[in-house]
Amino acid sequence: MSIMIGTQLGSMSITALIGKGGMGEVYRARDTRLKRDVAIKVLPDEFARDPERVSRFHREAQLLAALNHQNIAQIYGFEESGGTRCIVMELVDGETLQDRLKRGPIPLDEALAIAKQIADALRAANEKGVIHRDLKPANVKITSAGTGKVLDFGLAKAFQEQPESVPADSPTLMSASVAGVILGTAAYMSPEQAKGRTADKRSDVWAFGAVLYEMLTGQGAFGGEDVAETLAAILKGNPDWNLLPAALPPTIRTLIERCLSKDRYQRITDIAVVQFLLNEPAILAPARAPSQRSKLFVVLSLVVAMTAVAAAVWFLAHPVPVPARPVTRFSVVLPPGLSSFTIGQGRPAIALSPDGTRLVYGARIGSGNSQLYSRMVDQLDAVPIRGTEGAQSPFFSPDGQWIGFFSQDLKIKKVPVGGGTTFTVCDAIAGGGATWLPDDSIIFRPGPAVGLWRVSAAGGTPQEFLKPDGKSESQFWWPEALPGGKAIVFTIQRTGGDFGDAAVGALRLDTRQRLVLVEGAAHAHYISSGHLVFTRGGQILAVPFDTATLQVKGVPVPVIDGVLYNLAQGAAQFAASGEGSIAYIPGSETQDNRTLVWVDRRGAVQPVGAPERNYEYPRLSPDGQQMAVRIYGGSDPGTDIWLYHFARRTLSRFTSKLNDAETPVWTPDGKRVAYAVTGINPARQVVWKFADGTAGDEVLVGSERHLHLGGWSPKGDALVAMATDAGNIWLLQMTDKRTLRPLLQTPYQTRAATISPDGRWLAYASNDTNRFEVYVQPFPNLGARYQISSEGGAEPIWAKNGRELFYRNGDKMMAVTIGGRGDQLEAGTPTLLFEGQFAVSTVSGGDAWYDVSPDGKRFLMLKNEETPSSSASIVVVQNWTTELRRLAPAK
Repeated sequence: MSIMIGTQLGSMSITALIGKGGMGEVYRARDTRLKRDVAIKVLPDEFARDPERVSRFHREAQLLAALNHQNIAQIYGFEESGGTRCIVMELVDGETLQDRLKRGPIPLDEALAIAKQIADALRAANEKGVIHRDLKPANVKITSAGTGKVLDFGLAKAFQEQPESVPADSPTLMSASVAGVILGTAAYMSPEQAKGRTADKRSDVWAFGAVLYEMLTGQGAFGGEDVAETLAAILKGNPDWNLLPAALPPTIRTLIERCLSKDRYQRITDIAVVQFLLNEPAILAPARAPSQRSKLFVVLSLVVAMTAVAAAVWFLAHPVPVPARPVTRFSVVLPPGLSSFTIGQGRPAIALSPDGTRLVYGARIGSGNSQLYSRMVDQLDAVPIRGTEGAQSPFFSPDGQWIGFFSQDLKIKKVPVGGGTTFTVCDAIAGGGATWLPDDSIIFRPGPAVGLWRVSAAGGTPQEFLKPDGKSESQFWWPEALPGGKAIVFTIQRTGGDFGDAAVGALRLDTRQRLVLVEGAAHAHYISSGHLVFTRGGQILAVPFDTATLQVKGVPVPVIDGVLYNLAQGAAQFAASGEGSIAYIPGSETQDNRTLVWVDRRGAVQPVGAPERNYEYPRLSPDGQQMAVRIYGGSDPGTDIWLYHFARRTLSRFTSKLNDAETPVWTPDGKRVAYAVTGINPARQVVWKFADGTAGDEVLVGSERHLHLGGWSPKGDALVAMATDAGNIWLLQMTDKRTLRPLLQTPYQTRAATISPDGRWLAYASNDTNRFEVYVQPFPNLGARYQISSEGGAEPIWAKNGRELFYRNGDKMMAVTIGGRGDQLEAGTPTLLFEGQFAVSTVSGGDAWYDVSPDGKRFLMLKNEETPSSSASIVVVQNWTTELRRLAPAK
């Protein structure tokens, strides 16, 4: 689609059209946020209407993000704005190689310097499993400093995907990856591409040879008046070798000839061979009379280089047996400045790459946001992974090149292992484990009280994959792929029980055969020694396991003691790689880790006196005498609402442990507590119940949405709620029909909606400025929107007199005076009341995890208790297989 100069796409201001290509229009733009010039590639309208081409465009961004090399144009991000899809890329100033060739052939020294850089870029891409498929002079830019940059890997594709074939339009031939489609530019296509056969890295070698020939001669290696003639020349003709410079070293001529061999089995097989030859001084000797000896030297040079590559491939396929390596153990300590691992709500903080060479863990700086860090196990330093702020539960792709994680904005995302642009895979309410299969799909647990779902790692709509029976099974957690990706193991949470009663199950993906492998077990991994390792309390146990029959072969035995473990989630802080390494955080079983405290407006803290529990969503009764609060697992199985009486200091269960209840809110008269039920049996509902227990539960409404309740209108005739799976605000009207309808629909995330005590205003947090801010609108007829916070804000709560609105900004408690008449709001300047490290929702911008006393003088806060049994280090055990076979021998 054409874009007007001056158009704003997010933070990008369009300044000029650079050019048009088969996969989109390219514009120069100014990134107003980062103050730099960029290139933006925009998908044309005719493509945007084609889901297949949109998918290819999205994959282009993903592939480019994995490439980080000085001779490859870098990708900065993938943006969507107002229906326009674009990739934000490095702006490379200078002329294209095509422009340079318009002035004639390029001198040998200059041509070889450019060729070396192109070869290095292709090598780096090939090593990432990416081929270019559209290398040509127009896709190479030369900067004023002489640096060559390969542009537009727009037709690149990972080796393992399906082949593509058949001619389309010209000169850049493109279509979807189905039978009969040819991709690439005709004059630089390899014969196999011209025939519609599978392209591989040898196709890039052919295109490189064609480009090098053109640099030296000033003419294309193959040409014709139309696409048909050009393809015929590629398939049947030969370049005019007499056009090559007379002084060209014979090795270079032979190199070009071998690059342009029509039989790809006779062609140089890897661009790394080309790079080797171009960097050998002896091979670049000037031309002499073509003696038999010199010809033999040329051939032998190529043979030696190609033989070296072939030998390397053979040895990789036929490894020489090596003696078993000794078991090694070492500790990874948090780098200076990092305060703790990210282990909120029992989410795993660590992951090991499939080959065991890279450790990824989540940690935070001070009380700030968390981020993922990466460390090669043979190095001392860890580096932050850009784009993973707020990430939880990391997991690796099978090739170790990508890291998936659950994000703070309720999605599964992925990022290249070296950091960079993150890509959204799908929505996911709360992380309960994920595994990335070899077929490039992800099986994961998306939210509370559900089974397992499956989604393409390229993105899409998740499909329900495995559902608990609702009888003995209540939830599934922590899926893990077995070798080959033909089966998975996962954790089964029993109905009405905690993870002490859980079991490890297995599922064969093709036949859907299900087995229970071990009772009293959770969070299982497979080790190449032939063992299944899993947690039971603070121990790791192992049992011999046959992946072919999915049968255990003995009795589990403890192999590691003292691992940090969360009973509420059944998750131990440990990770394993299939090749035989394990990493874990030392500690013991953790259950209750928050206390209730009063905090006055100056920040002075006073304990409430209630027992430690895993508290969430505390809500004071209108008279301030009681509190309704959710307790998440811990020593009390289930996820339920409890009531605490401050005078009597009694904590009593309010809901049945068979429910998954959350977000309690008191009715204005203080007689009832409403809450959301988010489980499978019963289904999602909004329920209320008398606080004194004189009557049972009453269902107010059912909903397909995952609702978090916000607050009542002062008359009790309306209740606002947030759909956490859609980001919208809903309104339950307490009429005879009790209707539930959308109140505020927005493409952004909205959180913590609450109605003012006079019923005139609705406050909520939204992230439409790329960070959460607090807003107020008239209620119930939404009108003008007023931004209350100025530098970020979430968790708004009204003072009971309605003259103040409180919110949180990180560790800061802020207050804003509220006034006005009619629909005109008058808000004061945000004022800092106090600052302190108190618990916040694990979802960014989530529901308020505090409340305000009726007189507005004190705040009921949750304080995270340190886990004295955990450490600020990770233990890594390498070459563990020998020890496992000794400790848990197969029967």
